[in-house]
Amino acid sequence: MNLSFAFREALIGLRRTGSVGIVSAGTLIVSLLLLGAFVLLTANVYGLLRSVRERVEIAVYLKDGVSDERAMQLTRDTARLQGVERATYVDKATAAQEFREAFGGGLLEAVSHNPLPASIRLHLSPDVDPAGVVEGLSVQIQKWPGVEEVDTGLAWVSRLDRLSRIVFAVNGILGLVISLACAFAISNTVQLTVVARREAIEVMRLVGATEGFIRLPFLITGMVQGAAGGVVAALFLVVGYIYGVRLFPELPVRSAASTGGGLVALGLVLGALASLFAVRRVLRTLAWR
Repeated sequence: MNLSFAFREALIGLRRTGSVGIVSAGTLIVSLLLLGAFVLLTANVYGLLRSVRERVEIAVYLKDGVSDERAMQLTRDTARLQGVERATYVDKATAAQEFREAFGGGLLEAVSHNPLPASIRLHLSPDVDPAGVVEGLSVQIQKWPGVEEVDTGLAWVSRLDRLSRIVFAVNGILGLVISLACAFAISNTVQLTVVARREAIEVMRLVGATEGFIRLPFLITGMVQGAAGGVVAALFLVVGYIYGVRLFPELPVRSAASTGGGLVALGLVLGALASLFAVRRVLRTLAWR
């Protein structure tokens, strides 16, 4: 088949859908825009959660009287543990200085000596699951001589882990629902196009046209509509992204360019799949003789 003929037939079919086709195309654009906004929001939430995970640390408080030599040895030992990226030793003087910077020096000045213990801060590797390694590290380190207490913040880590699972589940469900809505919008328009051109299909059959020859214009119709809807949705998404960045410049918002490109590709794929399904179903209802 001549592709120019197929494209011409596809455009004729789109025009013949009339106002119903316009409504269907609008539904497609809105659906893709919602999907793109949701994907962009989810990507930023995941990025924020990952950033928070990377800041998770374990505080190992040392007993009073532990020598600097022993403290440095403990620091080297903890740095070699599995799941630990690095270990930092904080002596009593440094801990007091950090306390003054955070809360002021009034409380420390009220006591005769520095009550803050020396500690070792363990920074976990970004590729490990904090909820899976924190407890094991705590039990292991707590048994070492010179260790007074291990503060893991395990409850906070567990809440972060639950939040990540909830976000993942909601993302999957809403993403599936919106994708099905996009496919339905395209499928509906293609079905209208097929019905509107029923007589032309019958004529093509009578002159010996193959089923593939008949299907191709409708396949192109769905792909064109899907890609066009993706382009319009991507433009709206980029404009909204630019406005959001200007409104909230302090937020670490990820770029919408890749998401917009994904919408165009997704619209194209959904258009092809929905078209094949719609044409197959509608053609079965026609009187093939």
